[in-house]
Amino acid sequence: MGCIDSRPQVEAVASLVQFNALLAQHPCVVVMFVSKRSPECTEALPVYQEVAANTPEAFCMMVDVEDGEAIATAQKAGGETPAFKLFYRGNGVKTFAGSNAAKLKMEVAKLVAS
Repeated sequence: MGCIDSRPQVEAVASLVQFNALLAQHPCVVVMFVSKRSPECTEALPVYQEVAANTPEAFCMMVDVEDGEAIATAQKAGGETPAFKLFYRGNGVKTFAGSNAAKLKMEVAKLVAS
């Protein structure tokens, strides 16, 4: 696969148009779906920010399922939060939920190494 991107950040996205544009622009994308009401999301956010900072090959987005309802609906991500969806060249390749830091790091590493 091989992903090259030099923007280590987490970008908050609420617009489906913006979401699709970013998917098209970046080869490796990791999306964290969150809910403002979930303490588990609050716990997972620092880990996600760390993964973003340490993995410049992946473009990291965050979508609040309430504010970005159209995105959550299109990606079938309105259930358990936090939820993560990994994309390669616009195609979803992995989806999982929960705040397991080791799993997040492992899956992102696999995405950018493939």
